[in-house]
Amino acid sequence: MVPIRGPGTAGNTGWALEIHDLLISKYVANREKDRHFTRAALRHGLADVERCGCAWPRPRWPTTCAPSSRHVSRQT
Repeated sequence: MVPIRGPGTAGNTGWALEIHDLLISKYVANREKDRHFTRAALRHGLADVERCGCAWPRPRWPTTCAPSSRHVSRQT
């Protein structure tokens, strides 16, 4: 979880998923809108595909997301 604070939060703290955790949850949900979101996030550099592989054992990224068609291996 990532804390969100700023002038617009009126002194409160909001909590959000870290981007890689968010993308893994969307990948697992496997809905069309989530696939579009995940591809766009990776295409625009909001997340690192190799780091996403750390959060979930051996995800199969669509070839439009991954830098290559190989499986992303889990790093320990």
